[in-house]
Amino acid sequence: MNNTTNTPIIDHLQKKKKYMIQLYYLMSGSFIFLFFSWLVVCITKGTFLFEYLILLVIPIGLYYMHKRINIIDDEILNLKD
Repeated sequence: MNNTTNTPIIDHLQKKKKYMIQLYYLMSGSFIFLFFSWLVVCITKGTFLFEYLILLVIPIGLYYMHKRINIIDDEILNLKD
């Protein structure tokens, strides 16, 4: 396809990728903070808190977000060709 017709689509995908990367960094930073605060609470109380096992959902979301960012990269490369 003509590269000029794909320019708005490529711009939209690049903007979407930029926001997804920012969200990815925000989620990974919050996971690290929450994990270490959970660890400190467990050490100070001397017990393992099962309530915080919900934190395991965040890395799963990060994995799928990383896969989606790679898919967007592939779409951008295909449109540039």
